[in-house]
This record gives sequence, structure tokens and C-alpha cells, in this order.
Amino acid sequence: MMIPDMVNITEAKLNDSKGLSQMVFPKNTVVVEDRAYFDFALMGQRTAAENTFITRIKTNTKYDSVKEN
Repeated sequence: MMIPDMVNITEAKLNDSKGLSQMVFPKNTVVVEDRAYFDFALMGQRTAAENTFITRIKTNTKYDSVKEN
């Protein structure tokens, strides 16, 4: 069973991007976050650090599927 090491909950008024600094975590960390963190530079850093991250994509984002699981 996996138990979270950290949970950050803020008031609805606070923009999510200000609720937690732009963090990169140790290898194999799974990060689940709202789309306020949809930041390509941060995603690149997390990919390089081998983090797995799950976020909602913005509706106007242009993308190509590279692989499906």
C-alpha cells in the first residue's frame, strides 16, 4: 500500500501555483496536482529527475500523443 509523504491543501481562493513552490522530488516520486501547475519548464525538470506526475491538461493545449499506456 502506498501512503502519501506529503499533502498540501489550500483555501479555494489561493491560486494553486502559490500553495506549493515549484518542487522537483526524488526519483520515482509520483506527484498528483491540479492544472495550475501546467508548466512546461517544471515538467521538463521533473522528467529529468524521473518523477511521475499527473495533471489535468488545459483545454487549449496543442499536443501530439507519443505513447499510450
